[in-house]
Amino acid sequence: MERSSLWKSALLCRCPSCGNGRLFEGFLKVRDECGVCRFVLKDYERGDGPAFFAMLAVSILAVLIAVGLEIWFEPPIWLHLLIETPVVLAGTVLGLRSAKAALIAIQYKHKVDGYGV
Repeated sequence: MERSSLWKSALLCRCPSCGNGRLFEGFLKVRDECGVCRFVLKDYERGDGPAFFAMLAVSILAVLIAVGLEIWFEPPIWLHLLIETPVVLAGTVLGLRSAKAALIAIQYKHKVDGYGV
């Protein structure tokens, strides 16, 4: 069986082993096993790492947007809040899914074993 690429697994939220099976049940709950190749997914540690990296990336983007808005348009603070709040919330929630998938794919690629046993 051909191994899936790290990027395909992370961005499409697919099984890191076959690249075809869905990684999640619902929005953020990782499946116990792949529906296509029966690869066991429940043993891979997800922890708080994906949330940290998703929030870090989104916060950097939010600061860049805020600085750009302030330099070019000088809007009032309420407009900053109106623009940036949805960016931060949506970016974090949507980025968390791919960050979780990326962490699982990285652990699979580097043969990290022993979690959840």
